[in-house]
Amino acid sequence: MLMRIQRGRNLSFSGIRWINSPIMHFVLKDIDNLHMHDMEIHVDHKGQLEISRLLLGENGYTDGEGKTLPFFPLNTDGIDPHGSNILIERINITNFDDAIAIKPCN
Repeated sequence: MLMRIQRGRNLSFSGIRWINSPIMHFVLKDIDNLHMHDMEIHVDHKGQLEISRLLLGENGYTDGEGKTLPFFPLNTDGIDPHGSNILIERINITNFDDAIAIKPCN
């Protein structure tokens, strides 16, 4: 699941535990005044690997050297904030991509 908010103002997120989103978790564009705290975002690569094996067969997706790689968690950014006046603190992020990828606002 992906949470996408565009042109938000005075937002606060806390107490969320987000597990195994197949893509980015939070995409927040053109945000003014955001506080995110005391949360967890986790991508279980072993669980994702099992899903890829179910969908792609026993060999799954390989890296060309015979090593099996997870299929889904390769674009699982934790938080992609675009905006101003943003405070992100006390968040545990475990994933395969950017934990927090700050971008400019429009």
